[in-house]
Amino acid sequence: MGWLHGTPGDHVAQVAPSALLGADGMPIRSDVGADEYLRYETRQRVPWLQLRRRWGAARDRLAALQLVCAATDYEPLWYQTRAHLADGAHKLILGGVGSGKTWYSMAELLCLIVLCPGRRWAAMAPTVDQTLHVLRPRFKDLVDQMAESGYPIERRWRMSLSRSDLVCGGQIYWRSFGKVDNLRGYTLAGAALDETEQHSDPGYVWDVIQGRMRDRKSPIRQMFATTTPDGLRGVVRKFARVRRMGDADRRRNWWVGRAKTFDNPHLPDDYIENMAAGYSKRQAEQELEGKVLQPANVIYPEFDRGRHVIPYRYDPALPYDLACDWGDSRPHILWIQRTPRDEGIIFDEYCADGDPIDKQREVIAQRCARLGKQPVHIAGDRAVKKMNQWAVQKFTSSRLVKMDSRQEQSVKEGIEVTRAMLDPLFGDPRLYVAQHLVPRGIPDETERGIVACLEGYRWRDATHEQLSPLKDGRLDNGADALRYWCRKVGSGETGLYVVGRMSHRRNKYGDRRVQT
Repeated sequence: MGWLHGTPGDHVAQVAPSALLGADGMPIRSDVGADEYLRYETRQRVPWLQLRRRWGAARDRLAALQLVCAATDYEPLWYQTRAHLADGAHKLILGGVGSGKTWYSMAELLCLIVLCPGRRWAAMAPTVDQTLHVLRPRFKDLVDQMAESGYPIERRWRMSLSRSDLVCGGQIYWRSFGKVDNLRGYTLAGAALDETEQHSDPGYVWDVIQGRMRDRKSPIRQMFATTTPDGLRGVVRKFARVRRMGDADRRRNWWVGRAKTFDNPHLPDDYIENMAAGYSKRQAEQELEGKVLQPANVIYPEFDRGRHVIPYRYDPALPYDLACDWGDSRPHILWIQRTPRDEGIIFDEYCADGDPIDKQREVIAQRCARLGKQPVHIAGDRAVKKMNQWAVQKFTSSRLVKMDSRQEQSVKEGIEVTRAMLDPLFGDPRLYVAQHLVPRGIPDETERGIVACLEGYRWRDATHEQLSPLKDGRLDNGADALRYWCRKVGSGETGLYVVGRMSHRRNKYGDRRVQT
């Protein structure tokens, strides 16, 4: 990265020859303000403000970065340089702990201020302490060096207002994510969001700030976030969705980079070794490599689309079951086929919101009629007696199975049975999802399909051993329906019907068991 460094005079010679040099060829280091001037060797006078506007109109990110590197001791790593020069309106750096995310964030903000004088900006972190004691000192260190080199950026720091007043006009509002609503009504040219995924609702913070990006006078409008990922959620989910669903132009406008802790050569020699010694493999991938993994409190981390999603259509030669979580407004019904290999494959589902009870019954009856036969088992919640009674009367050849004891009703035990089917100790999974049920792209915040349930159903807290699953009214319904089926049918308690020879042994319900 030597081409980015050198003295301020060396930088100026590359970007604007002789523009910032004195008659002796040395860089001018006077206190240049909005009304003061730099001199050409030809005695022409070019204002600092005019030079910045010229670079901004050309969107010359390289010029701004060279100036910052020449005037300060900022030495961007390879991924930081790529991120600085990317010309997207939205940027995201997924970085490991200590990879240099915060330094990049403040240097990027400084480059934007150089290119867009007179504009308003926001710099934000999850808490007030992080904003004022992590972000602010990094930025102050850079602007102090800029001023010493003759390129002042910050005119005054107003501690009581948490605001920086800038040379050539403009302000920076230093805020925590919890105070994001205080910025409603503001007009901003850009924002730096640090450690976004450490907030409980980073997507909301992003959306509020996104609505403030409306400064038409700014040549560049840009939001950028840096974070160590915490699963596919929040801002990370927004970028993943756009980049998977958007066209090429839109993907370029949402730039994503990843940085590993190992990429930072400025860390102490034993830093990574000491930190990694206490990490699990999962923690190391997330905290050191910046990989997007499922959050630690996800209930079914075993579920993997590459392993559990298969191409499948209903086979009329095989039996099927219904798994039902009845509800007045948010029901979730699963159609599950049972195969000769003792597997369950979810091949259809019904999870429409707001349908009245009569509509729900009609849809369920019509879909079963199209399959040409009735389900063998109907696994449901024993508390909804009216719907259970309707199912028995409608499907006369089906057996209603429900939790008969407190042990069977145990949510945690049912979850463990489901996890055992997803990832048995030996052999391949015994539970799959048909590929046509997978939503295109990344499921959004309203998605209720079974894939979203398996990927997003979580405990109330990461220390889930003492807590219960989160009942959010969206993902828990499908997870409950699947749990009923796995506990009562998939586990083999009712005697799985598979193709093979008949056994003379019977289970406790009097059904003959079938052996392959």
